[in-house]
Amino acid sequence: MIALFSLFMACSEEPAPDEPKTCCTLAEVEEMCTSGVSEALILSTLEAAEATPELGAQDVIALNSAGCPDAVIAALQGVDLPAEEEEAAPAEGSSSEAGVKKAEEEIPLLSMQVVQGSRMIDVKNTSKTRYSNLTMTVNGQYTYKLPKLDAYDTDSIRKGSFKDGNGTKFNGTIKKIYIRADQGHFSQNL
Repeated sequence: MIALFSLFMACSEEPAPDEPKTCCTLAEVEEMCTSGVSEALILSTLEAAEATPELGAQDVIALNSAGCPDAVIAALQGVDLPAEEEEAAPAEGSSSEAGVKKAEEEIPLLSMQVVQGSRMIDVKNTSKTRYSNLTMTVNGQYTYKLPKLDAYDTDSIRKGSFKDGNGTKFNGTIKKIYIRADQGHFSQNL
């Protein structure tokens, strides 16, 4: 009985003053995430602690798999999330489609038509706008620069004019073309 009382007293003692009080173990943080504790409550618990457990790569993977929010993992690492990740989250009541629409509005779409032949590719401007500084990329790798494409004009370009970063000419089948100009962009699967 005395042994049990001594064990109870030892467990209820305060940590030594020079030992920082940690809020919880990684397993407890993971359990908070899987049990549905809100991100705000987990973060406030971590903020109240004098020290938090250190994370290794496997710990980050385990916490991510448990559904812990990025902000919780970042707080455990003692860092703030980069601003771009915070801005990427849609505002309450909005949809991610609204963000995509806004991005499309900021970069206007070019009005183009692309037709692939055996050795040539025809790029037609189907609008009354003159496009300038066009960079065409086929299959995500081979590029060709065209200074301008007048309104309703068609330019026939030899496939071998497209080159990759090493100067290798393209002569295969075009699966996708992406065109970027000063006035906007255009993309088409062929």
